[in-house]
Amino acid sequence: MINIAICDSKKEYIDDFADFLREEYSRNGVSPTIDSYKTRKELYKKLKTCEYDIIAIDANRNHMSNIKTVEKIRGTGSNARMAFISSSSDYVIEAYKSEPHRCLLKSGLGEILIEYMAAAQEKKDITFRHLSYKFSEGGKNIVPAQIVYVESNGHVLTFNMEESGVCYHLLSKLDIEETALQPYGFLRIHKSFLVNVKFVKEIRYREMELTMGIKLPIPKTKYGAVKKQFAEMKMACS
Repeated sequence: MINIAICDSKKEYIDDFADFLREEYSRNGVSPTIDSYKTRKELYKKLKTCEYDIIAIDANRNHMSNIKTVEKIRGTGSNARMAFISSSSDYVIEAYKSEPHRCLLKSGLGEILIEYMAAAQEKKDITFRHLSYKFSEGGKNIVPAQIVYVESNGHVLTFNMEESGVCYHLLSKLDIEETALQPYGFLRIHKSFLVNVKFVKEIRYREMELTMGIKLPIPKTKYGAVKKQFAEMKMACS
């Protein structure tokens, strides 16, 4: 199942767009769930209780307004692939230069949307994929998205999980787990810390704060590279 949100003030466009998406998915035997919203405010409110794989929004010609929209949506915890839809080719050209998300023309959406749908499905598959570990606490199948960060202490790794107070221990090297978890959105910020960027609240000079208030150190020599890589990873999520 894939969940899609369409936000546009024009009902006829929403209906046409939804029909197109259903037709494309039906070719692969999939029936997507498609919700429609007339305003961004309605969408923000619904994001508190709904998760989407793709969010398509009518573009505002004010670039800053669209950037704030991205920030608000990301602030809800959504990792959906986002597309701003516009009927103006001039807007699309300018937006490509300045914004960390895809801007599409309402005319000729076909091939690009098919690409988007495939990428969203791939992302969803990765999000819910399990990895098997032989922890000291016993064998576990772990969803990488539920790992907040991995800490190395000698040859013992501590997997700190999303569930409060839950952690697992593994005899391994952080270099090995970095390779395994990098495709799932993990960033090495320190020789002893591997972090799931999904849980990063803020990055400051020589320090990263996680959403649950935990603060992890960033070496002075790595700060610039970590900050750059973190920005690139967040941009890729858009």
